[in-house]
Amino acid sequence: MKIDPKTPIKAQGTTTKAVAATTTDANKQPAGKPTFIAGTIIKGSVLEITSDGKALLDLGGRTVTAQTTVPLKPGTELLLEVKKGGTLPWLTPAGKKGVAQEIVRLLFTEGADLTKAANLLTGGGNQSAPPSLPASLLAALANFSQEVGDKAIGSQAEPNKLTQLLALLRPTGKQPAPNPSLSQQLTETVERMAPHLGQEQSPVSELKVMAKFLDAHQQLNTNQPGTPPNYLLFPCFFSGNAGWGEWMLQMEAGDQGQEEKETCSIDFFLQMSRLGDMHLKVNMQGEGLRGDFFVGEKSARSHLTEALPQLTTILEGHGYQPVSLTVHQSTENMLHTFKKKLEEKTNLRPFALVDVTA
Repeated sequence: MKIDPKTPIKAQGTTTKAVAATTTDANKQPAGKPTFIAGTIIKGSVLEITSDGKALLDLGGRTVTAQTTVPLKPGTELLLEVKKGGTLPWLTPAGKKGVAQEIVRLLFTEGADLTKAANLLTGGGNQSAPPSLPASLLAALANFSQEVGDKAIGSQAEPNKLTQLLALLRPTGKQPAPNPSLSQQLTETVERMAPHLGQEQSPVSELKVMAKFLDAHQQLNTNQPGTPPNYLLFPCFFSGNAGWGEWMLQMEAGDQGQEEKETCSIDFFLQMSRLGDMHLKVNMQGEGLRGDFFVGEKSARSHLTEALPQLTTILEGHGYQPVSLTVHQSTENMLHTFKKKLEEKTNLRPFALVDVTA
């Protein structure tokens, strides 16, 4: 199904059902007709198409009758943005805002499964593929793990890893990829595993979450023709069980009226097995580089401070001059900082995830 991003969907009327297990604070309303708030991202699905051509949608646990000029198919999942609020809102496809919110949701609500899947794919921890799987399927999973492992960060400095990681998720769109994307490969492998282990069995459930996670990154990094990206987001894996995280790369042009120097900033949001949560902010302009480490543990701060002279020498050897590196002890929550940063880059309305249990 394809929906024109400029085509709105107008809700005609609403009835209420039970609130879903995960929803946004902006949508949490008392019984009766809900009031939708402009800028809110809603995840819904098409329940059925009525005899007069209207669509019955399930939006976060609420049943909404919607009028739309584009064909909708029952069972289709939608990410919609409220363009005009009220009890009869105007809705449009959420695009990258919806994808960004989905990435944040997966990190907050499925973080444990993502960590287990990352350990399995990089050969760390106690995660391993069940030996009862057919040999051909074990080989397919091993080949996939090898591809991820080749791009994972090890204990040695490897300058080419950043380039490899940028190519981790092939873009979709008008430029066809010669091979299936990483998320497609993982999805196909998991679908083959499910009949042998069950849909909700480990590691099937964990790898399914990782496949959704990788696919969301691919969608976020895909740009419309003629619109150059101002940021890229991709996952960062470390070999073994050393940790994993997110890298956000941002490019900006130099200031007008001054010497044109391309400015690049990279935010690293990392969960390290030994150093704990870490936020590394790097700014590069011309040949100059400034890096600020934000860590929560005193031991991590001491370890990084001792390593700064060696790291400075390595960076200067790669042509950066001057290099300024600083370590800060911080109480910031790494995931919340990442969420706020992504909201800023995608112009996404700040939202909160609320888990509701009966």
